[in-house]
Amino acid sequence: DLDMIRVSSPTHQPDPGAARPAAAPSLEVLVATVDQHDSSLISRMNLRTSAIILNQAACFGRAVISTEHGDIEYITVPQRGVGRNRNMALIHSKADICLFADDDVTYFDDYSVAIQKAFAAHLDAGVIIFNFDPVNTLRPHTPIKHVHQVGFHNALRYATYQIAVRREVILRHNIFFPLIFGGGADYSAGEDSMFLADCLRKGIKIVAVPETLGVVDMRSSSWFTGFHSKYLFDKGVFFAALSRTGAVPLALQFALRHHNLFRDEYSRPRMIRIMLKGIRHFRRVT
Repeated sequence: DLDMIRVSSPTHQPDPGAARPAAAPSLEVLVATVDQHDSSLISRMNLRTSAIILNQAACFGRAVISTEHGDIEYITVPQRGVGRNRNMALIHSKADICLFADDDVTYFDDYSVAIQKAFAAHLDAGVIIFNFDPVNTLRPHTPIKHVHQVGFHNALRYATYQIAVRREVILRHNIFFPLIFGGGADYSAGEDSMFLADCLRKGIKIVAVPETLGVVDMRSSSWFTGFHSKYLFDKGVFFAALSRTGAVPLALQFALRHHNLFRDEYSRPRMIRIMLKGIRHFRRVT
């Protein structure tokens, strides 16, 4: 009955011209990995958002797996190098917020909620750094205990898997990961710190928050093989790439602060000599 329908209809119709609540920014996890041959990584990492898994193997390939939490895009390329891996994933992504990831991370169920809340609370931040609980402490780990702004004085302590970015901000400033540092590259670690340093140089605000997104297993790594002379040489190369005038002071403070990692084999003077060799090498080839 038409009258019945009219009576039961709401008396106040929504204004079609009224502003609608803004949708939450889209989120995508960008996973760097090697030699994956199946989709087991999705469950191992507990991926509960859309993701791009950039797999470096011996061939080219692409597949999309639809899950209840979003699409997981597998992209396989033969090129190696973790910086190249992360750059390709960043370019392929169309999300508003990107969380960089390694394949040794396992996320808590609510990681996406924590990320969305952090970016909503820090609207002026282009980069936010999060906590992860280490399964072990084979490599240095500094937990975030309170909200603070990250600057050049403390940017070297964070790993890439802790970093989430507003993708548009990063691309607008033409910031990418360097190709000569990290797993699969000529020199071991440093691509994460170089990325953050470039963000700071471009005036992008970086905030660290004490929100823990998951756990990280440090038992295996594509670049870390122990605290030895190659590690120190590469550290010198990294310091030289990071700052022409500050390379030597950075090497001195590293030897002073982290001698305990090398105590059994390297004195502080020997640590410094090896890092200075790396600094001189970088300056010769650039």
